[in-house]
Amino acid sequence: MTRTRPPVTPWPAVQTLNTWRARQFLLTTFKTSANGYTEPAFYDLLLNRGHGLAFYARTEDRRRELVCRHYGGPAPRLLPAEPPDIMEASWGKEWKLVATYRGAALFGESGKQQVSALPLQSFLTVHVSGSGEYGLRTRNETVELVRIGEDGTKTVTSLGRLGPGDDPLTLALDAVPSLLTLDPHTAVDITTDSPHTLADAVRLGTAPDRDEMIHLAYEDDLGLFDGEEEELVSYFDNLVPLRLRVNGLLHFTAEVGGEWALVPVRADSFPTPVLTRTFLSIGYGYDGGGYSSGSGHETIGEIRPGLNVSWGDFKEEMWDRTLTLACGDLAAFAAEHLERLEFGRRILDSLLGVQGDSSETGRDEDDGSDEERDYDFDAPDIGFEPRSEEGLRFLDALLQAYPEESETTARIRALLNH
Repeated sequence: MTRTRPPVTPWPAVQTLNTWRARQFLLTTFKTSANGYTEPAFYDLLLNRGHGLAFYARTEDRRRELVCRHYGGPAPRLLPAEPPDIMEASWGKEWKLVATYRGAALFGESGKQQVSALPLQSFLTVHVSGSGEYGLRTRNETVELVRIGEDGTKTVTSLGRLGPGDDPLTLALDAVPSLLTLDPHTAVDITTDSPHTLADAVRLGTAPDRDEMIHLAYEDDLGLFDGEEEELVSYFDNLVPLRLRVNGLLHFTAEVGGEWALVPVRADSFPTPVLTRTFLSIGYGYDGGGYSSGSGHETIGEIRPGLNVSWGDFKEEMWDRTLTLACGDLAAFAAEHLERLEFGRRILDSLLGVQGDSSETGRDEDDGSDEERDYDFDAPDIGFEPRSEEGLRFLDALLQAYPEESETTARIRALLNH
């Protein structure tokens, strides 16, 4: 009698790995003949130089193989800036990109050495400080929950069989509603192939107190915050720091519509919420001849589909800022908040094709004062096509902000009717 092996489980969508998972993937590549380098120091050197690691998989003779290639770096030339989805092979089957890692060295002397023990093909992994880890995988059309305790005890629980069109994370949450209910005081590190769905599904077990969470963050006994990230902790006065990373990014939280919403934040030129897209933005430099001179920006954008943000920043003045967050349609949100930006008129004038005009599109600062001449503005960033369906929604909503017979209204109507 011939026994038929079950089909190899497909890999989930490409994941951005945290350090636990990156060590696991890299150590696994060392066990295959496909990997040319088996010294951790080689990969740490690449990471220290700003490169990323890309992990590719294939099945050869019913055996899974992994290989690691580096990409990017400070000045990509021969290497791609981003890894290709498929890596061609001179023999056998092609390699499929399954995961990437861009971060700190993985095996340095001062680095932590924790390595995940969850299945490589998990589409979600959650590492909870002091409680072990758990993950979700799909095997033979069944969603399984794998738990590994601090003592290494492993349990596998079947959560249900996937039907046509079923989302595995939704099925898992239906079976275990508390799966993504997190204690805000506990350090949690998550990898997922669908970060937006994950962020919307996370629930906090208790309402976090901002002062208490800032104190915990500055304590940082787990090394969760690195270098410049410490600036993020108390910078936005309506964001509460969490001890939470998702795909390597810090996530804070804020109340939006009576619910706690996750907001990814990183240290950039400014402490900055991470956007999936910029809708409207303008950058500027200010030279007032004193210590407060510097650069700034005002931006409206989308953190993830359905969660929008508007905020302004000036680099040399590092007091607390407030992010305006709201759920709903991005175009309507942008139309409502554009006139609230200090330099919103300049964005709108650029959109309407007006140069150097000081019409009533602004309620703001262009009054010919000496201070105005101290600003050097970049060309506004318009992240949509005015004639697209979304652009037309934005312009229609914008009409409501101006008097019916105003010059600005006439210009908006002309753009709509163009």
